[in-house]
Amino acid sequence: MAASDAELTWEPARIQAPAYQHVPEKIASAAAEAYVCHSVKAYRAAVILARAVVEAVAKDKGITERKPLEWKIEKLREEDLVREYVEEAAHEVRHLGNDMAHGDFEEHVKQHDSLEILEFVGIVLTEVYEGPGRAKARKEAREAKKPASTI
Repeated sequence: MAASDAELTWEPARIQAPAYQHVPEKIASAAAEAYVCHSVKAYRAAVILARAVVEAVAKDKGITERKPLEWKIEKLREEDLVREYVEEAAHEVRHLGNDMAHGDFEEHVKQHDSLEILEFVGIVLTEVYEGPGRAKARKEAREAKKPASTI
């Protein structure tokens, strides 16, 4: 092993990302990857991926028109897929994500900004997929316990 190899360290030793059981795999994996970026201090990359996740949610819900993400987020609200505060969180992801995606690097992305954006993505994913998915699973489990009715 060369001397330079001995100086290598890997951070972090462990990465924690939320487990999304009810989110489509392609979207959940992108969200998890955003956490990986954040964990290695690639905050711009985390924010850009977070923005992409919000756009992927809109596309997954049939909002596929070639319009700006702002319009797609508003459409999520119009279609009652998200509540008002979730729409606002999604717009915050969009604002910072747009700055990074369009090469506006004047503002340095700080750790807490990146983490907050990831939390906002989690709010969107919970609202659109996790909450409804968990409620449906609970209902199905309850109904499965009911004895079969005899007619």
